[in-house]
Amino acid sequence: MKLRTKLFSMLLFTGLIPLLIFSVLSLSSFISKSRKDTYQLSEDKLEFAKSEINGMIKKNFTTLRHIAYQPAIREFDLEKAKEILVDAQKVNPDLIIALDDTDGQQVVKSNDDSLSNIVDREFFKQAMSGTEEYVSDVLVARATGKSIVVISTPVRDKTNNDIIGVLQANIQLEQISDFVTELSNDGATV
Repeated sequence: MKLRTKLFSMLLFTGLIPLLIFSVLSLSSFISKSRKDTYQLSEDKLEFAKSEINGMIKKNFTTLRHIAYQPAIREFDLEKAKEILVDAQKVNPDLIIALDDTDGQQVVKSNDDSLSNIVDREFFKQAMSGTEEYVSDVLVARATGKSIVVISTPVRDKTNNDIIGVLQANIQLEQISDFVTELSNDGATV
């Protein structure tokens, strides 16, 4: 081999090896930083969605507690209670509200779905035991078969403040999913 070819090869290798090492390290660093940035962005979106959902649930609990203190609800005047629940659903179309007696039987609903007995449901038991605000796990609605989350609060009588029933509101998971999708950018879910 000629001297010129040997020198050129040696210069090429001495310049190429550091360039390759630098490229590999830069690429590795770039991938690592991109991954961290993506995780952080997803975490930020998740926290925002969580905050918004908590705000929505808090607003729904305020509505539920307000309804629970209405005289027609506390007296189980079913005709007036139905009017109150229907009016509340007009203002909060994402809620299906039901009034339950102490035996767990739904006695009136804000829509025309069938009335169910929910005595075995944890949200009913919690409200009957005095838990003022309870959010259930994901359940399958008995009347519709759809996935829901139920919030509940006790209904108390006017004189002794004894628990005489439960007011529950069903929130369909589809609505929460749609809500999260609205919060995301370009339809990307969190």
